[in-house]
Amino acid sequence: MLKQEPSSKPGIHFMTRIAYLFAFLSLLTLVTSNSSFNGTSQASADNSTGSGYTQDQLDALDFLNSVRAKVGVPPVKLNVAITRAAENHASHYNDNKSQLTGLKAHSEIEGGPGFTGTKAKDRLIAAGYTASSKYGLSTGEVMHFNQKSSSEAMQGWLDTAYHRDIILDPYFSEIGIGLVDGTAVVDMAGPTIISSKNDILAVYPYNQQTNVPVGFYGQEIPNPLDRFKVKFSGYIISATAEDTITNPQVEIKDNLGNAVPYYEELQGNTLFVYPKSVLKGHHTYTVSLTYSTSKNAESKSKTWSFTTGEGQALNYFEPFTTEITLNQDEQQQTIWISHYDDTTADEKTEGMRYISSNDKGLRISASGMITAIKPGDYTIKATLEGQTSLVKVKVYPKWKTKNYSSALKALPLDSTGHSLRETLEWGLKEGIITPASNGKLKPDATVSEAEFWMMLLKTYRVNITSYQSGKQTLVDAAYQISKDRNYPLAGIAKKEKRNQPIDRLEIAEIVAAADGMYFNGYNAVQYVLAKGYVRGVTELSYAGYEGDRNVTKAEALVILKHLQGSLYSLKGRPLQPTDKSALPEMPQKEVYIKPATYKDQSFFAQYELDGRLILEGKFLSLKGQSVVIKVQEGPVSVHIEDITVQFDETGNFHAEVGPYTPQRLNLYLSDTSKSSLRFLSVEKGTINQF
Repeated sequence: MLKQEPSSKPGIHFMTRIAYLFAFLSLLTLVTSNSSFNGTSQASADNSTGSGYTQDQLDALDFLNSVRAKVGVPPVKLNVAITRAAENHASHYNDNKSQLTGLKAHSEIEGGPGFTGTKAKDRLIAAGYTASSKYGLSTGEVMHFNQKSSSEAMQGWLDTAYHRDIILDPYFSEIGIGLVDGTAVVDMAGPTIISSKNDILAVYPYNQQTNVPVGFYGQEIPNPLDRFKVKFSGYIISATAEDTITNPQVEIKDNLGNAVPYYEELQGNTLFVYPKSVLKGHHTYTVSLTYSTSKNAESKSKTWSFTTGEGQALNYFEPFTTEITLNQDEQQQTIWISHYDDTTADEKTEGMRYISSNDKGLRISASGMITAIKPGDYTIKATLEGQTSLVKVKVYPKWKTKNYSSALKALPLDSTGHSLRETLEWGLKEGIITPASNGKLKPDATVSEAEFWMMLLKTYRVNITSYQSGKQTLVDAAYQISKDRNYPLAGIAKKEKRNQPIDRLEIAEIVAAADGMYFNGYNAVQYVLAKGYVRGVTELSYAGYEGDRNVTKAEALVILKHLQGSLYSLKGRPLQPTDKSALPEMPQKEVYIKPATYKDQSFFAQYELDGRLILEGKFLSLKGQSVVIKVQEGPVSVHIEDITVQFDETGNFHAEVGPYTPQRLNLYLSDTSKSSLRFLSVEKGTINQF
């Protein structure tokens, strides 16, 4: 459970949890509607019952309690004051919705129409609620919009992670249900401590549940899928114990016994499991969980199963790229993207069939692996659920190769003291570079397009001489290779461009082409950075890549040595530009070099592989002050701890904290007013700076 907050009312302690749910239609309403109106309860007096509650409220209560019974937690009962607080807040939201976006929906605007309290606990008190338990009080609140009934809202909350966790929480014993002009609010209350001899483990979907939805699509704020960097998952599976869960081990199997991969999130006494793919329709899944708790180290286990309802329907499928290039005798796995009626898309291709236009030149296996047998142009036809899709395949002749290794071991005198000496020695030994006739290597001379292209071919041991014909020079032969394979060299059409300096932007386009992709400009930069083929100059970012910068011979060797370790072979560029959808996501910014000194307003973090975190920076406005840095787990900010750092009289600070275990940390540096001055995210084993 969350940290207790002292109430303004003596003798009561509050724990408040809030969550906020939206559907697509609700989001449109929030964005486009600026009008406010006075709402009245959708369940009118005509629908009221002798109990004083509306039929809508009683139906929703019955529905929720039936689910709570099946998952194994006690029922909740309606409370007049809590219900009044929920209805009041729904009305206030409707009257002020343009100012209450996102999680602000759970607050109220003081002085605004219908204001009853900034926080849920304040609104309960204002409505006349008092806690009866000697163990204090915990509260929770969930909201949903554009709802026709409170029961419909309940189902929506059950179909999420954090909202489900609140309405199925075993600690809550009382509930208030409000539905005002489509805005559904549920407030819940209960003691902060419960005593049970049943050793509760509440799971949802519950055992033997049927017609379970197949997917979750991130329609929740906070969105739990953000931490996994995905937009959808299979239907969420959750397990809630009375105490903090420790050492959970989960296994999910489909009805064929196949293991289902998943993401996992542990939040105190609740474990959330997100299958990595949308589940199959009309399929039975079995979940096995082994765990212990903070108060009982003894291992416990539970196994249960559920059956899904209607599944996805395939709209269409397509190849990941419309054209594939590879060399003779090479293999490559084809990738196909299936698009479904629930707006999701993935690489799930179970049941796909393939046909090659000429299996004597290009063979494809039942799993979609192509083998290039003969040079030529081919087409692969794929069939899935009665639909077909095509991908073009260009097979280039096998490279003619040569060993360029040199007997030269010692660097020329103009290179012996160079900062990149080891790389220069590598280039000399591999025969990628050779001294000029005067014996000099000129490592700091700017490299031309022709020189870089020749160096690239030699790095991959392409025998340039064997491609010469007639009176062609070696450079002419190298450019003929680039033309035949559609490489983006300016010197193909204009020979005068061959001797002009090459910049890092053109290098990115050439490297992308070498991997069989046709990307231009900073799309090419994103591709090579994301694939790890080329590093930036100062940092991993568009700006840090410095695309307009020319390269020296030594710097070109650094690029090529790194590339050789990550790119297996040189392919060719497709005839048509590659769709941007094939671009990998731009990696998080990463600084390569720790600065010797800091400029004003600098915030630096170094996250070691052993979990230690080194923090430094400079803020002249904070000289002599102490400030707080919030350390949170990323990518979704889950709070770990606050640390206090002291700025010296020069405005600098230094702190070493940890160790921490998350792969990524989010860091918030705040001043004495608790307003955030700087945000920084850093991956383990890297450094970063703002």
